[in-house]
Amino acid sequence: NSGVAVASNNFRADRREVVLKRPFNEMVLASVAAVPLRGEGRVIGVLVLCCTKSDQFDAQTLALINRMAQNVSYGVERFERDARRQQAESLLRDSEHRVRSVLEGMEDGYYEVDLHGRYRYVNEAFSRLLGYSTQELDGLDNRAHQTPQMAREVAATFKEVYRTGEHRKAQPWEYVHKNGKVVRVEGSVNLLREPSGQCIGFFGMLRDITARTRTELALRSSEEKYRTIVESMRDSYFEVDVRGRIVLTNPAFSAMLGRPLEDLIGRSYRELQTELAADQLFEVFHSVFVTRRAVPSFDWEMLHQDGQAVLGEGLVQPVFDERDRVSGFRGTLRDVTERRRNEQALLRSEQRFRALAHLSNDWFWELDTDLRYRTLAGRGGVVPAARDKFVGQLVWETPLTIEAPGTWEMVRGQMQAREAFRDVVMWRTLEDGRPYFLCVSGEPVFSNGTFEGYRGISREITKEKLAENRVRFLASHDALTGLPNRLMFSQLLADAIRNAQRDGASFAVLFIDLDHFKFVNDTLGHDAGDKLLQQISSRFCDALGPAHALARL
Repeated sequence: NSGVAVASNNFRADRREVVLKRPFNEMVLASVAAVPLRGEGRVIGVLVLCCTKSDQFDAQTLALINRMAQNVSYGVERFERDARRQQAESLLRDSEHRVRSVLEGMEDGYYEVDLHGRYRYVNEAFSRLLGYSTQELDGLDNRAHQTPQMAREVAATFKEVYRTGEHRKAQPWEYVHKNGKVVRVEGSVNLLREPSGQCIGFFGMLRDITARTRTELALRSSEEKYRTIVESMRDSYFEVDVRGRIVLTNPAFSAMLGRPLEDLIGRSYRELQTELAADQLFEVFHSVFVTRRAVPSFDWEMLHQDGQAVLGEGLVQPVFDERDRVSGFRGTLRDVTERRRNEQALLRSEQRFRALAHLSNDWFWELDTDLRYRTLAGRGGVVPAARDKFVGQLVWETPLTIEAPGTWEMVRGQMQAREAFRDVVMWRTLEDGRPYFLCVSGEPVFSNGTFEGYRGISREITKEKLAENRVRFLASHDALTGLPNRLMFSQLLADAIRNAQRDGASFAVLFIDLDHFKFVNDTLGHDAGDKLLQQISSRFCDALGPAHALARL
């Protein structure tokens, strides 16, 4: 423990032998000497000499043993130093091998240049970056692959790093590829030192940012194009964050509200609306936030600078951040304030029209551009049934017949010529067998010179037509028997004469008088006489048939 040589010439009797006795208890020892072995200023072992004879280690012998121990210590220390050096060199070689392996496997380029800028070492990625082999680059001046301006900038960077000793990173450089194309890189510069600390050059990493630069340029171009489009849009564009603050708008949005752009950015949309409208818009934004889907159509009622309500119609989409979370909303709006006013006015006008149509005995109809029924409106009980049969049909395919002398061909020609028509009489037979007459008028509809169909009015004239037919019938027939009267008989006789002359045929005319008819009237009354005339007329008609004419003169 003391590091001092010790000798015992009577080992068995020496009380200090307790520690040494254990490993030698099987041996008969009389003299023992122990000398420390030193290395790097500390005890690294003990040299022990044993003898079976007593009094073998005097001072001279002990001094000799001590010198021998010193020689042994020197040899051991030299051996350990060499072993450590060899181990350090091996570790250094392993470390350099690992570093080289890492450098060769990197996607980024690595370079080492001396103080004159000549390449000492480059990895495979650096070679690929410039299109040269590592052998071609070895010892070559790095400025050979740069434009003169860029070479001066790189040299200035090297000098600054050498002067300050501080490394530089993210330096934008341009190299010229072997094929002549410019390669844009982002590099770093560090001092390359020997183990002694002496600076012998520079090293660093290079990353090809050609594609990234191209992408950034494309992105800037796209953003400029996007901003130009947004600013030139006639529709309003807006972006709000999840708190409802406006982060971006375009001039159309500003104009719609009559407020400058700088007055809108950063404001909550609630400040531009009534409380009720803001609550309704919140529900829209909340739906988009929860479902992560766009709302294709919604109304945004806002307040103009002058206090008037402005209505925008548009869509809203979610905006996602880099973590795919909804970070806000964007959309477009179209000012529909005037259009909605017009729509409301039109709706009120249509309501008034329908009310008038319901109160009127006439009914209104519309045809599309193909001349098919599109609308039927009116109060008449026949309209609902007619609507089911007529809507979707061509006007001349319906059960309606045009009264002679008119024809469907004539009316169809007028429609195809886009002409109006007035008071055309049409009729059809109802399901219960009754005749149904209409007086129809229509006119073409044009919008900006484009034909859009027909519209018109139909009025029921069944009673008038029946009365007219009755008057016409009574003018030519006997009211009591329904037989042709004298006027009608004269026409029939003239037709028969004309036909006989044309065909070279003949016919007979019989004049029949009823005997004692006056007696029947006088005795039984005129009602009985009338019934007698009706009965006789009926029997004559049954006997003669439709080929002969029977009249009452």
